[in-house]
Amino acid sequence: MINLAIVKSTFLEFVKELYKNLPLCVVMCLFGVMCAVWPDLWKNETANTLTAFSLFISIIALFISNYFIVEKAIESRTNNKKRLFSDYCVRFSSNQNLCKVAEWLLTIAEYDSNGILINVYPNRVKNDKGRVITEPTYFEMNSFLDFLIELNIQIKKKQLDKEDVIKYFSPYALIINKVIQSENKEICYMRKFSDYSEIL
Repeated sequence: MINLAIVKSTFLEFVKELYKNLPLCVVMCLFGVMCAVWPDLWKNETANTLTAFSLFISIIALFISNYFIVEKAIESRTNNKKRLFSDYCVRFSSNQNLCKVAEWLLTIAEYDSNGILINVYPNRVKNDKGRVITEPTYFEMNSFLDFLIELNIQIKKKQLDKEDVIKYFSPYALIINKVIQSENKEICYMRKFSDYSEIL
């Protein structure tokens, strides 16, 4: 019996390969058409036939050039997204305010055996290694929240891939969201869940 999943995956791989070589396929098709009709064109050199054939060639050439323009634009957009995401990662790891808040968030978080956030303990002052971690200042916490909101805006504008941002920054957003829900601090009243909802 034929396994439909294997047939489907094989067909999809074939379509992907065909898509990668689409301009070559079009050129080969055009070459085949030219070979088939060339003797008739040579015998019957009418103006209408030559005009129609020239138009056909122009349309194919236009299609191929547009294909490459679109491919280049997509590749450029992907590279820009990667570069922008890389810039955000560098900023996150090099900014002392962001690093301090991130370290504090990881210290106060409690996870289960599956890595799911259970609870936060904002009054905890020592991490797993016994190192004392001080609670961030209002300014540091505000900088961190602004960073998350900025990421959220970039996702909404489609300047960053949501999957990449979630993979690296979602744990911090989940912890800080739980802190905001449980704490009664001034900064908590200034922020809304929707400000960074794309990252959660």
